Amino acid sequence: MAAEWKRYRKPSISGVLTGAVAALVTITPASGYVTPAAGVVIGAMGSVLAFAALLVIRARFSVDDALDVSPIHGVAGIVGALLTAVFAQAQFGGMGLPEGRGLIEQFGVQCLSCVAVVLWSGGISYLLLQLTDRLVGLRVDELEESVGLDIAEFGESGYDN
Repeated sequence: MAAEWKRYRKPSISGVLTGAVAALVTITPASGYVTPAAGVVIGAMGSVLAFAALLVIRARFSVDDALDVSPIHGVAGIVGALLTAVFAQAQFGGMGLPEGRGLIEQFGVQCLSCVAVVLWSGGISYLLLQLTDRLVGLRVDELEESVGLDIAEFGESGYDN
């Protein structure tokens, strides 16, 4: 909400809810390894970075993502995975890193896992989108989109005008 307020001079309920989801997504990888205070810091950092990613993705790419899944779940999840290596250390009250592994080494492991997840999920998503596009198409034509899919596809109005 604070990032949205700073950017747009007002908060929105969808922004507040999206920020809460981003915070929860961010803390998930570290949830069993960090203190509650570290969880708040991790959640706040993930929410702000996800909001920044959302602004960049919307500005630079023509992505039709009504729920902002990529910046919210993708970026927040990566931030959470990387910050797990930092805040899981015993000196911060966390459970500690695996025996014999330091912060830099664990951070590298976390980075490698993030790259693997991005490549796997990105590759599978690309293949499934290509298959879906060939079978049924991914978009409707401009007329159907301007009329609204409730009328164009189902012949019913979703709202009273």
